Amino acid sequence: MNPLVGLYRFPRGEDIAYYKENFEVYDEGRNLNIQNWHTSYEDFEQNPYWITNRILSKENRMHVIVSLSANLKINDWLSLQARGNVDYINDKVRQQFYASTAPALAGANGRYIEMDYQETQYYGDAILMMKKQWDAFSLNAALGVSINDKTVNSTRYDSKTASLKYANVFNLANIIMNGSAGLDQKIDARRQLQSLFATAQLGYNEFVYLDLSARNDWSSTLAYTSHEKSGFFYPSVGFSLIFNKLMTLPQWVSLAKIRGAYSMVGNDIPMFITNPSSHITAGGEFLASDAAPFKDMEPEMTHSFEAGIEARFLKNRIGLNATFYKTNTRNQFFKLPTLSGDKYAYRYVNAGDIQNVGWEISLDAVPLLTNHFKWKTEVNFSTNRNKIISLHEALKEFLYGPTSFSSSYAMKLVKGGSIGDIYGKAFVRDDAGNIVYGTEGDNTGMPLVEGDGNTVKVGNANPKLMLGWNHMLSYKNFSFYFLVDCRFGGDILSQTQADMDMYGVSEVTARARDKGYVMLEGNRIDNVKGFYKNVVGGRAGVTEYYMYDATNIRLRELSVGYQLPAAWMEKTKVLKRAQLSFSGRNLFFFYKKAPFDPDLVLSTGNDNQGIEVYGMPTTRSWGFSLKCEFKRGGRLDMKRIIVLIGMVFVFLACTGDFKEINTDKSGVTDENLQADYNEHGIRLGIIQQGIYFNYDYGKGKNWPFQLTQNLNADMFSGYMHDAKPLNGGSHNSDYNLQDGWNSAMWGHTYEYVFPQIYQSENATRDRMPAFFGITKILKVEVMHRVTDYYGPIVYSHFADLEARYMPDTQKEVYNAFFCELDTAVAVLSDYIVEHPGASEFARFDMLLDGDYDSWIKFANSLRMRLAMRIAVASPEKAKTEFRKAMDNEYGVIREADESVAVSTASGYTNPLGEINLVWNEAYMGAPMESILNGYEDPRREIYFATCQDEQFAGEYRGIRQGTCFAHNYYNTLSKLKVTQQTDAVLMPAAEVWFLRAEAALRGWTDESVKTCYEEGVMASFRQYGILQSDAYLESDLLPADFVDTYDMENDITARCQVSPRWLESADRDTKLEKIITQKWIAMFPEGCEAWAEQRRTGYPRLFPVRFNHSKDGCIDTETMIRRLNFPGGLKTENAEQYAALVEALGGDDNAGTRLWWDTGINW
Repeated sequence: MNPLVGLYRFPRGEDIAYYKENFEVYDEGRNLNIQNWHTSYEDFEQNPYWITNRILSKENRMHVIVSLSANLKINDWLSLQARGNVDYINDKVRQQFYASTAPALAGANGRYIEMDYQETQYYGDAILMMKKQWDAFSLNAALGVSINDKTVNSTRYDSKTASLKYANVFNLANIIMNGSAGLDQKIDARRQLQSLFATAQLGYNEFVYLDLSARNDWSSTLAYTSHEKSGFFYPSVGFSLIFNKLMTLPQWVSLAKIRGAYSMVGNDIPMFITNPSSHITAGGEFLASDAAPFKDMEPEMTHSFEAGIEARFLKNRIGLNATFYKTNTRNQFFKLPTLSGDKYAYRYVNAGDIQNVGWEISLDAVPLLTNHFKWKTEVNFSTNRNKIISLHEALKEFLYGPTSFSSSYAMKLVKGGSIGDIYGKAFVRDDAGNIVYGTEGDNTGMPLVEGDGNTVKVGNANPKLMLGWNHMLSYKNFSFYFLVDCRFGGDILSQTQADMDMYGVSEVTARARDKGYVMLEGNRIDNVKGFYKNVVGGRAGVTEYYMYDATNIRLRELSVGYQLPAAWMEKTKVLKRAQLSFSGRNLFFFYKKAPFDPDLVLSTGNDNQGIEVYGMPTTRSWGFSLKCEFKRGGRLDMKRIIVLIGMVFVFLACTGDFKEINTDKSGVTDENLQADYNEHGIRLGIIQQGIYFNYDYGKGKNWPFQLTQNLNADMFSGYMHDAKPLNGGSHNSDYNLQDGWNSAMWGHTYEYVFPQIYQSENATRDRMPAFFGITKILKVEVMHRVTDYYGPIVYSHFADLEARYMPDTQKEVYNAFFCELDTAVAVLSDYIVEHPGASEFARFDMLLDGDYDSWIKFANSLRMRLAMRIAVASPEKAKTEFRKAMDNEYGVIREADESVAVSTASGYTNPLGEINLVWNEAYMGAPMESILNGYEDPRREIYFATCQDEQFAGEYRGIRQGTCFAHNYYNTLSKLKVTQQTDAVLMPAAEVWFLRAEAALRGWTDESVKTCYEEGVMASFRQYGILQSDAYLESDLLPADFVDTYDMENDITARCQVSPRWLESADRDTKLEKIITQKWIAMFPEGCEAWAEQRRTGYPRLFPVRFNHSKDGCIDTETMIRRLNFPGGLKTENAEQYAALVEALGGDDNAGTRLWWDTGINW
């Protein structure tokens, strides 16, 4: 909700005053005011005045601190101190987003957030202090105990995009509390730290001192580990030597001291890591714990060494203080993705060695000193070098900042690198360092870009050195102070500049338009708009281009003060001292290289260092202050009164309840969910949501589906295409394959879905056979999609550490699928006989009607699908399995209302609907346009909307794959009609009829091919309420040639040359093409199965890509893409497993290698 986005993007030359006065307009259709802006507000850009007037927040904080302390002097050299305090915070937040706020942020009727946060912290300590002198020796020592106990209770309701029931009614009851809403709760989230510590300083003759300290901490977060009872111990030792006490030095030396120290400092870990819990979220959705319990945790430990000198000269008029330090932090806490095949998605590890080496030097002086005038100046210098000495052996890099596939930067830890390294995209360069330019399509003359997934190091945010120089001048009661801050080196990224350049609203783009070209490292680029809009600009643009040197020198602070005369104070009777001052901060720069203030970065911590994204301008502040010091009255003597206060805090402590403390009260366990079979049904719910992936595992919905399916299978099948020129127009579309997209199906399945399958199998095998059978069916449905993407997969050795998670060949996997279905059908059949009418699973069923016989039908139909997939690779096995399905007494799916689909009535939302309607990233594919328009297919108006462009009003127009377009002209073409509430169909009845038609064509059955074919078409029509199919089935219409709406170079003649009408006289290839083409139409928009069948048969005949940018030409343009590469990370994360996968594949790991069932022939 940053108003600067809309403000900065506003077109130059237009008057924003109109939108200030008219930030909302009346919508007669809704009878309410809606946001008014010069462009659509579908993304995060909105009218800044709408944000300030119609996104309203109210925040209240109550903060109460109560402290008590007591000191007891036991004798002249021994005393006891006890302290205790209670710190209570209560925050209340209410936020209202009015209807028509950007749909990426709020639902159609608005958004409401209410949060109540309560934190109570108790602290107590008791310290026995000793100060003793023996002749030349002195001893200062302390022995203490302390306890710190913090408890948090909080509740946060957020309607998010689930919206409100009634527009602009902001209360909790009006929130639509489904899975798209948010409900976060902490119940007595408690953390306790108990400590025992001791310090001692032993001195001799006031010239040499030895400092010793030791501390042991017991933390509740270490419950369930070996450190629960012992805690963790860390000591330190230091010394100092004062030479002017040891020997006689020149008179001008006031102090000469050296010092050194070595210390260890330990840290515990976050709460509940050693005892993780699952959680129930809004709408009853289940967020499963995805990490293994961290039982072997070792505390993080920082080892520090420092040495320094301190000297003062000329009666303390000049001073020098210099320190060298070196720290190594080891056993850091990492959450690592597990190896493919592990039963957990993540495991925690202790690893790493991060080193910091640096100097801190200060030099102060009093150059002028008289009775009335004093000038004091001080220079502070610091430098630090950070280095990642080591990470975990399984951790080649660690992303520690926020990540997004549409962002142009990532913060990574890499061995040999540094904290603060910024990775992103950069220009492709030749061996001489010159930028390489494109020679094809819209990329002609444009610089080529590398580093998709942000893999190129483009800079480091850390400065080379920091320098501060302050001056204090005082004359009588007047004072004058100023501070000059200097930062030298370091790199910073401006995504604001990148975004403004993409929209053409920056000064840089204006100048380029005026000149008519852009100069890039001596090369002239005439396509100014294309350069900024489609290559370097935007949030996913070229990181290298927007990196700036952070060097700057500024006047950080200036102040003028006057201390009122003492005589005036005496007259008041109550004031001891009073001072008036006038001050300013961040006044101006003496020197600055970046086009913005380097202080505007997102974070000053470790993540997002050096990143600027629409940061608010640095505040230049002026202030006036009056500081008064009052005379002190009598002091209440608290001796001996409340020593017990501190002791109560301390001795309430024990480690016996650490397990109870380190249990997440807002989490749920399997024991909590035993009623109503919830422990089994919830797992099966996650699996069902994980097929057409829209399970929220804690990082949001929809975008995982876009990566797992929409940006690959949905496009490669010919169904759809994005209208946005992602990555400059070169990505999966032209076979410039993006590993970050294409590895998602593998990663999300093995991290979040297969572990639930594994747990469900083990939990239901003996106790709940019906649920066990359904688990087996779902297992096959989930995993056949994975093997059909990649080929060999980890299947039989999942969760088998002894077998090192080795993969199976695709042939072995398919054979296992048939066995799994055998088991499922047998178990369910027996259960139906033994428990007639049972329906325990009905309330968890998201795919069917809850009847177990329907699941057997699904299993049989799924067996048909898989049997047909291997029709050529293993014909006898295929025929046997197909016949087994046909002959089963429960039958197969026949009617449209028996189709298998993920129902949105269950609270599931269709992710393709979000991508289509909210993100505007799903449009008709060119093959769909060619075939549906040519056939005048009545399903066309059900699948797609007509063009929004007036030039093509009423028409259905699509986008051809592989044209490398670098513009947004296609965003007015035909979008899908899929919404968030459209059921996600996985297997329509029509598909089963077409499988039967092909089986009859192959001679596996004695059914009529024509009858099954026509039943398939009619079933598809009935699925969408189309009752008349006779004319269509008699049609001889052929697919139309594709004519691109904006670029005639993309035009292509129709490849598919079959009509809907069945021809008994046609050859078997033509008949098969008719069957598969109609099946392809009927399965829309389920791209996974459509792409698999297109690869198996070659039908329908899709359009080849115009530009083929596959690596090393591995994909043949006419043969098209055959599979997805194994995830790139496997090569380094588990080289043994990767080698086994490639061996099982039987070919190179590229997208041109055919899978086992992809034989290239149909008979």
